[in-house]
Amino acid sequence: MKRFFPMILLTVVLGCIGAWTWQWRHRAPPLRPPVLDPRGVDPAVWRAVEKAQVEVERNLDSSRAWGRLGMILLAHQFRDEALVCLIRAEQLDPRDARWPYYRAMVLRRSNPKEAIDSLRRALALAPEYEEPRLFLADLLFQSGQWNEGRTLFESVLERAPNHSRAHLGVAQIAFETDDLSACLEHLTQALDDSRTRKAAHTFLAEVQQRRGDRAAAEKALREAQSLPNDEPWPDSLAEPIQMMIVGHLEVVTHASTLLQQNRADEAIPLLCQAVEDYPESSWAWVLLGRAYLAIGNLDDAEAALRIAVERDPNSVEGQFYRGVVMSERKEFASAIPFFRTATRLKSDHALAWYNLGVCLKQRGENTGAIAAYRSALASKPQFAEARINLGELLAERGEREVAIEQLSEAIRLKPQDVRARQLLESLNRPTTLPRSK
Repeated sequence: MKRFFPMILLTVVLGCIGAWTWQWRHRAPPLRPPVLDPRGVDPAVWRAVEKAQVEVERNLDSSRAWGRLGMILLAHQFRDEALVCLIRAEQLDPRDARWPYYRAMVLRRSNPKEAIDSLRRALALAPEYEEPRLFLADLLFQSGQWNEGRTLFESVLERAPNHSRAHLGVAQIAFETDDLSACLEHLTQALDDSRTRKAAHTFLAEVQQRRGDRAAAEKALREAQSLPNDEPWPDSLAEPIQMMIVGHLEVVTHASTLLQQNRADEAIPLLCQAVEDYPESSWAWVLLGRAYLAIGNLDDAEAALRIAVERDPNSVEGQFYRGVVMSERKEFASAIPFFRTATRLKSDHALAWYNLGVCLKQRGENTGAIAAYRSALASKPQFAEARINLGELLAERGEREVAIEQLSEAIRLKPQDVRARQLLESLNRPTTLPRSK
């Protein structure tokens, strides 16, 4: 029996070697990073993608390398290629909530069902994060799964009772279920937040219309139309992707978002790089000028805006913001030509007409200022500040009834404005005639 043991052992070893050899020959080749066609791709984008591809090739089993490549591709709208990388990253590290979260970002429109599944995994992995909870609640609402969506929105409100986006979400679901009382209760909480107020006022018009209150619906719609676009809601999980954006269009888009969020100090380094990479881009120079203006650096703002206008003399925003810089310096005579040019290039630029009126008023040219304020209101009837200034000038000119009309409308649009109320009270105060001797 002993003499057969070496033969048995040899047979087992040879069998194992054979099985390993067969598996090695027939195993699936390691997944390679997706290949992109460089034609038409912004050079800065191509450099970033190529660098990340090389890192993946060096570390094919690294979830971090695959995830980073997926994030860069997603940042630059290569969605199909990004999805390949993010799936691989999640396979390599299924405990990282970022990979299913980013997969949901890719899939939210093309495959909402799979996006919802991805978000469920992300939320299970990172229940402390607000973003997957809100994202999932939004998608559930859009797909008609209202009960679960409402539960998620309400779970956000348990942590943050004043969360306007969650209040708006609950209001929308209550509207769909015909609970208008709860809808209005939650909607009221979203009307004053700069990140939700335009959407909330627009939705309020729809709610009031359903309630049969046409006047309230029209008032809400007018207010919605007078408001600027809602600021983007911050997303700490998606922000690293935004920070990876390179290339002209992508960088200026991201910088615009930062400026909307009053984060000019973060926008400036991006825009300095953008004007270095794309020195002929008038829009990048305009944004850089706006960013410097936002932090009070008027000299650098003027320099950037001067270059913007040199690159494109028909840049409405370039002309407008050069006027703003001059106004900030109290150089009203110098500001006037820039505002005039902006209104010539865009006749319905209400803010340019308004600023032109302010400068003319400062120069004592009240007739021109009145005409400028009227032009601002023709473009934007809800412009309360223009009505207040127009009412004041009309009162000074003795046109009392028309001044009262303008100031009354201004107070209707902006009830808390102290200056408008004081001006109107002074016009309504009875005048005492002197006694004749």
